[in-house]
Amino acid sequence: MKYRGITLSLIICSILSVLFLSSELYAEERLPIPFLEEPSPTFNSIDIGFSLKEYSWYFPNDGPFSEVELPGKLEGLKAILPKGICFGMCLTAGLSYLNKIPLPKCKDPYLLPEVWKKTIYNAQYEGVNLYAGPLGWWVIPKITTRLYLTPKRIIAELESSLRSKVPCILFVKLKDTKKNHTVLAYGIEVENEDIKILVYDPNFPLEERQIEFKRNINTGEVETIDHYYETIFYMWKIKKIVEIPKGTYRCNTDSGRVEIIKISTTPVSGGTRIDFRVRNNSSFKKWIQFSIDYTVSGKLWSDVGMGLDNVILEVGEVKEFSYVFRIKDIKRVKLKIKNRYTQDVIGEYWINL
Repeated sequence: MKYRGITLSLIICSILSVLFLSSELYAEERLPIPFLEEPSPTFNSIDIGFSLKEYSWYFPNDGPFSEVELPGKLEGLKAILPKGICFGMCLTAGLSYLNKIPLPKCKDPYLLPEVWKKTIYNAQYEGVNLYAGPLGWWVIPKITTRLYLTPKRIIAELESSLRSKVPCILFVKLKDTKKNHTVLAYGIEVENEDIKILVYDPNFPLEERQIEFKRNINTGEVETIDHYYETIFYMWKIKKIVEIPKGTYRCNTDSGRVEIIKISTTPVSGGTRIDFRVRNNSSFKKWIQFSIDYTVSGKLWSDVGMGLDNVILEVGEVKEFSYVFRIKDIKRVKLKIKNRYTQDVIGEYWINL
């Protein structure tokens, strides 16, 4: 009887402990996912009449990366915020800051593409593009355009950009945890050898933070003396707004060579006029060829050349072209750019007519 009583007590204690643990786990699952309740700080250093405190987009900084990637995988496009949540927060803060575009106070812990589709329009960065896709606007990084520089060169680039009121996204190493992180640089203060880079840090949105350096006046070499940030690895310059018509989005492209930077459509007598602007981003002169692909009764057709067969672009050159598409009842076409020599496809762009 004695052992039976002990056994019964053990069983009851086990059941109670399981029930208690289950209730705690269930309660933990029901806890709300944290998000930023307070606005970001006002940027007072550059007087452009704009404040992130008023127009900030609130991103959580702890959303599961897989949840963010999922919509992109389903659509066969690159995922939104592929560089991490802090990168996306700086990106959108920079978009708001540079282009004065009001963004809503989004408290959704997972960034749904439908939200982007309704709020972010016509934005291009040097290093990062936002393009419209089937589900909305997607962040597509152009890795080859980021700047790998020595500390001396980075400070020189930052000083030039920030004095021209061009915000920059910085990839840094945190001093305490040694982890990689992203911040937005929006201002600079220089006094003799002391340099302060004013930054927006997504991890501390209520603090006006800065990265401090000492510069040798004779050699120009710089040394980080900051308490929070140890190293700047590389940077993206936030550049400008580019007009991209609704419904147009990039499929596959080699953006480091030749790319279309503007597309527009206009109804004309007998068809639709397509106007597009092309830029040569490579280090070499390019001889390119255009084509328009479309489908009629399930069969693929292509207008190769489009009357623009001998197009030569010098390094950095921008040219504008027009083409009238005259096939009736076609709602969407694909504009292709090819290397005239190799016939390799450089870029593909869907256009809704």
